Amino acid sequence: MTKCKMLPSLFVKDVKNKGRGVFTSAAIAKGTQVECVPVLTIPIKQTKHIDETRLLHYYFKWGKTEKMGAFFLGYGSVYNHSFKPNVESRMDMDKDIAVFSAIRDIKAGEELLINYLGEPDSEGELWFDVK
Repeated sequence: MTKCKMLPSLFVKDVKNKGRGVFTSAAIAKGTQVECVPVLTIPIKQTKHIDETRLLHYYFKWGKTEKMGAFFLGYGSVYNHSFKPNVESRMDMDKDIAVFSAIRDIKAGEELLINYLGEPDSEGELWFDVK
């Protein structure tokens, strides 16, 4: 099993109009692995129960055939979206992990942001209004 860990400089705080977000108290160099998180999976048929809870916005489809639902553990579910992210996420569906890495230098105090559409430069419709 892959050992997942996160940078000790990461912390979570409230972000106006977004809920919570992940920040860093120290600079992070481009290419640095920020966090590796386990992914908790459930059969997609069970997600109908989740759809009626607050967790609706925290799970996504998982697997090559998308027959599973998944949640990021660690801080994985707390990263906010941006079409100009500073972090990318890479999924390893065989090991049920996700690895978050800096795609540019990040300053101390900066929020870590990912593109919810997968690739850092992806643009398209999201399932919520972008503020």
